[in-house]
Amino acid sequence: GDVYKRQIQDHVEIANRSAQSAAFSIYATDASGTSSSGALLLLGSSQKSTDIGAWASFAGGAKQLSTIIPGKKAIIVAFTLKVPPQATPGDHTGAMVAAVGVERKNAAGENVLENYRVAVPLELRVPGALAAKLQVQSISTGFSDPLNPFGTGSATVSYTLTNTGNVRQSATPAVKITGPFVQSATVHPAQVPVVLPGDSVRVTANVSGLFPDGPMTAHVDVASGWPKGTIPLANAAPAASGNAPLFAFPWSLLGLILLL
Repeated sequence: GDVYKRQIQDHVEIANRSAQSAAFSIYATDASGTSSSGALLLLGSSQKSTDIGAWASFAGGAKQLSTIIPGKKAIIVAFTLKVPPQATPGDHTGAMVAAVGVERKNAAGENVLENYRVAVPLELRVPGALAAKLQVQSISTGFSDPLNPFGTGSATVSYTLTNTGNVRQSATPAVKITGPFVQSATVHPAQVPVVLPGDSVRVTANVSGLFPDGPMTAHVDVASGWPKGTIPLANAAPAASGNAPLFAFPWSLLGLILLL
């Protein structure tokens, strides 16, 4: 949650849904970012946490627990978050992970060990100077010409959405293509649910119904918002925008003219 204390006591439930006993390793880790659909990305199992994942500990100060959970049973694990004095203001995101290895047979009939990680997000806001800011960066464009000489094609616009503030943000994008002869087309891609502070998400949109009649411009406008469960700041998050050139040549029509 977003409520801040210097030391927080919490707990997590680990359930074994299978019929057989399984050995679980339980530990906290940092989030490395999110996907464009909002899925939380975590550090690899061999990577060391330096943020909220490093602040969590179990009874006796242990950083990891190993336990066997019988089939169809669950356990409750208590943990403590100790926030260091030097923690930077803003949102810190990680997860409590339960890792388990399951033996399977592959297509060749060989025994293999499949490793699974199930995670529950850890989210904490450290008070201080909080700032919400998104930027649209690194816009790239392309155009798919129509096979029909008199038909329309589609533009592909990719851009990087970067959170340069220190709080979690959501984003609602709009991509517009403008060109000669008052040509214009707009799409509204799906919302980006969460962009973590300091992280970037690459987004791609396709804009169809465009005539390839020369120089065009791609406009990316992103309205900022607050992810579900996040406490909004007093000031509204500013919108972000960016433009990039695009050139669409009517190759099919040129080929028809040459043929004629």
